[in-house]
Amino acid sequence: SKQAFDFDNNDRNSSRGITNIVFMGMGEPLNNYANVVCACKSMINVKRFNLSPARVTVSTVGVIGRMRSLHRDLPGINLALSLHAPNQELRQTIIPTASAYPIHKLIQALKDHLKQREEVFSNAKSQFVMIEYILLAGVNDMESIAKELAILLMPIKEKVKVNLIPYNPIFNPQGLAQTFIAPSEESVDRFRRTLYKEFGIFCTVRTEMGQDVNGACGQLACVAERNGQSNVDIEDILASPSRSPSKTKLQRRNNCPEIGQASPSQNQTSSSKQKASIHAARIYDSNNFILMTIAAASTALILSLLISGIRAKS
Repeated sequence: SKQAFDFDNNDRNSSRGITNIVFMGMGEPLNNYANVVCACKSMINVKRFNLSPARVTVSTVGVIGRMRSLHRDLPGINLALSLHAPNQELRQTIIPTASAYPIHKLIQALKDHLKQREEVFSNAKSQFVMIEYILLAGVNDMESIAKELAILLMPIKEKVKVNLIPYNPIFNPQGLAQTFIAPSEESVDRFRRTLYKEFGIFCTVRTEMGQDVNGACGQLACVAERNGQSNVDIEDILASPSRSPSKTKLQRRNNCPEIGQASPSQNQTSSSKQKASIHAARIYDSNNFILMTIAAASTALILSLLISGIRAKS
């Protein structure tokens, strides 16, 4: 809600505004259920953001109990399931926690969710769920797997939209996380054509952006240092506002091919931008504090006057 509020304030005078909200890539939303429900309700509140429930999507790895209660608490909200595999064994190799969510029960939960949506939307186009599917070379991107996925989704094929997500590689030589390989364009296209042309399942491919700066989907993770002594994380890449980065950290960055080596002029420009950004953030926080203080003082004054008025009348 805070991010949406800031964006809405910055964009209030433009013709764009907020059109869609997606809870994704931020941990499991349905394990933070109460706060997600509260945030969604503020998004669709006519006195606040006034978004249609159909413009708000909650993604889940498959917390079945919460999937069933989502429609009750947020009727009309879209559901996206991170499936990533057409069978339980393969899914558990990609998502270890999937052992708690049998795939046949996930499909049944999707069917129940779709049945509930029919009660809210008469428009058939609004009665669908999104299936998120990351493509990993040699793991789940084969044609045979695509056919198995299609067969799994056939009972609800008219009401699902499959979103294929090519894997974005991370620099991870020390094995902090299981490292996969990105699929080829040919593999992605073959998978898409199998679903769409052979089985008639609506399918899209997510556009990749931000890979060049390790900011693409799934890349905001720890990056292991070459010598294995310590790790370079997102905080190490940016200079600390309170002190300059140490010589060790600078050497660490230059040794990491994913981050790349910058010329002295680029480093100087980057440092200036960082300082400007930090300064702007401090001004923003300071202004927010001042506004909150004024609001609190005004509220206290109004309450004091009201109480005084009530006592005078009595």
